[in-house]
Amino acid sequence: MCRRTEEELYSRVVDWYEYQRQWLSHKDAVSAVMYRYKINYNTLKQRCIKAGVWDV
Repeated sequence: MCRRTEEELYSRVVDWYEYQRQWLSHKDAVSAVMYRYKINYNTLKQRCIKAGVWDV
């Protein structure tokens, strides 16, 4: 995977988490993102913290 595509993917992951948090609990939003993007919990957490949207 090239660097640009990887960054775009993580940007979409963070955006999707942030979108899901409008209606879902933190745990449900994490589950939804992990299911949709097949992403590891630790990677998701790291990217969301870096973006400033992790909600716990």
